[in-house]
Amino acid sequence: NNNHIRNLLYHNNIKNYIPAYIPYILICIAVTLAFFLGYKWGFIALFADSYNAVDMDEIQKAWKVSTRFDIRATIMIIMPLLLLSISIPNRYFNSPWGEKLNKWYFTIMGILLILLVMIDAGCFSYTGQRINSSLMEFAKNPLISLQMLYETYPVWWGLVGIAAGAVIFRWVGILIYNICRY
Repeated sequence: NNNHIRNLLYHNNIKNYIPAYIPYILICIAVTLAFFLGYKWGFIALFADSYNAVDMDEIQKAWKVSTRFDIRATIMIIMPLLLLSISIPNRYFNSPWGEKLNKWYFTIMGILLILLVMIDAGCFSYTGQRINSSLMEFAKNPLISLQMLYETYPVWWGLVGIAAGAVIFRWVGILIYNICRY
């Protein structure tokens, strides 16, 4: 139950000492970083055979670089929520529009992140390279590219995955909002 979790986290009247937006933003950052880390592990597991010839030092270097990128991307993703929750903390956490905005932000964020993950994995499986600017070559003739996409990849399962990811992100956003709302 959300009330039980809220009582465990905020017993002893902690709301008098810590504003609601601080745990809210920290939990949002942790969840987004966990998503990126989970994707990274899933990517490695899915394409493990591609990494057999790669030196372990290169993998460690790539891991460090990608982790720094994940942290920067997470901060940029959460920045609108941070600015909004800091600028109007009482109205954001105690109003129906704040709750609706939170739900929609997490839903849209989930759709975009799942779509990005799918494009990255599809690009790697097709070209052997992670997503980069060379992907724009496929945009020169979008009809041919969309036909190839439809014939090569399970598009309908991808749409189901995007919808499921959106529902999960929405649920996580609601859970975080309800836990951090005093």
